[in-house]
Amino acid sequence: MNLPINSLPSKKMAPRDFLRDLLIGHNLQEVEYLRQEMERGYKKQCAKVLSCLLGVSMSTVRCGWGTLDFETMPEYYKLVLGYISTAKIDLLHASNIKSGAYKPETIEAQDFLEYALSLSNLFGYERDI
Repeated sequence: MNLPINSLPSKKMAPRDFLRDLLIGHNLQEVEYLRQEMERGYKKQCAKVLSCLLGVSMSTVRCGWGTLDFETMPEYYKLVLGYISTAKIDLLHASNIKSGAYKPETIEAQDFLEYALSLSNLFGYERDI
């Protein structure tokens, strides 16, 4: 049985690569990435996006996770970045997150579990085990 939860990536994504794709673009020369990263306010933008997407404080990202490589970011957050990348969060959504205009939809925990585990495909007696 192929459950939606089985489709989640198991590969961690490097924060710098994630942010480069999200905030700067895809398939650019390394020098172009570096030029963009050197611009004033880039690390603050990165911290704002990571803070919002991962649900941590800006100070945790800016002061606790190191340089633009975010080398001290906990490994499980890198896995979450892989999930977000798979979900295809694009530059428009990132811009809305940065500006504070993005308000994610909420879902009840029970509804999420029923979807993720395909509980709606089970018979009542199978669900009540």
